Amino acid sequence: MAFTDKASVVAQAILALLEANKDSLGLDQVYYGDQLNIPNAKCAVVRVGRKTRERAGVAGPGGRFMNIMPVTISVYNSTVADEGNARLVVDQLAEAIEDLLHQDITVGGLTLDGFVSEFDPDPVFRAGSMFRTVQLTYQARSKTNLTS
Repeated sequence: MAFTDKASVVAQAILALLEANKDSLGLDQVYYGDQLNIPNAKCAVVRVGRKTRERAGVAGPGGRFMNIMPVTISVYNSTVADEGNARLVVDQLAEAIEDLLHQDITVGGLTLDGFVSEFDPDPVFRAGSMFRTVQLTYQARSKTNLTS
């Protein structure tokens, strides 16, 4: 299988992985793209980040390039509970997602490798409600040729 240089393909593969494992992870729902309303207590939102590309080999038409494709996984928890407990739940949920992502660093053969490079806990407000959130940044890398 050839590597992809499409960040949306990597994000969709991560979305499918989370969807397939949502019950064991304890997620209520998984979404693609930013959401104005988060209707479920524990959910994850997958979206692409700012892709970069640099030369990684022979220059010229169709030369090799390294593609860096960040995918953000926002993990939300809006349960009404003791703040400390609610924070712990979302932190542990994000850690479980991180462990799942690291089980296959090639995202099913789509990439050379990838890993969670950032774990950023921060509350987020959506539609007037506060959500305890962890933003995971997954950095996927692939080498591809440009088509001429």
